[in-house]
Amino acid sequence: MRMDRKPVRVLLADDHPAVRQGLALLLAHNGMEVGVDAASAEAVLARLPSVEIDLAIVDLSFEHGDGFRLIAALHARSIPIVVYSMHEDRGHVERALARGADGYVGKREDTGCLLLGLTEVLGGRSYVSPRIARALDEVSDAAAVSRCSEREIEILQLLGKGEGNSAIAETLGLSVRTVETYCARVAEKLGLPGMRELRQFAIREYRPSEEN
Repeated sequence: MRMDRKPVRVLLADDHPAVRQGLALLLAHNGMEVGVDAASAEAVLARLPSVEIDLAIVDLSFEHGDGFRLIAALHARSIPIVVYSMHEDRGHVERALARGADGYVGKREDTGCLLLGLTEVLGGRSYVSPRIARALDEVSDAAAVSRCSEREIEILQLLGKGEGNSAIAETLGLSVRTVETYCARVAEKLGLPGMRELRQFAIREYRPSEEN
């Protein structure tokens, strides 16, 4: 006799009723059910010892309670956690992951990203949605560029204009070999494998805006 698999039981913690209602419908359409529906972190913490949950979807900002404290409590019970939040900055993301979140999805993503995140986390893998990944990459690039010297920034700007090493050397009054050394140093600081990738980065970040 075949036994039907039990649906995944999900904890929803978000202080916006419309968000919880929308998530409940999305989960139901994808073979999951809401085991706990809570508008505050404190409400979840009060019920946590008595519930059986397979997965948690939590916000970070609550009128009552601390989302980061909630993540830590869920993590302590080995409950997989996906943060679903409007906060897309590096500080919130890294703090949530450090507290034990397994996934992080921005609320401006489409529902497909959220479902993919739930699937990945249920499978024992980590996940960050595309907007979050891009935000982290942009911050990483900015932090790396901030470590560049004024001369290295000048070279990035000239590369962004499409100039070659010889033209850059002439513009800055340097030898071509010195420009090559600067380029290699900047590529290393940015974590780029070579000159081709450095030029692509410079064109993307430093190409002058076209005037109308």
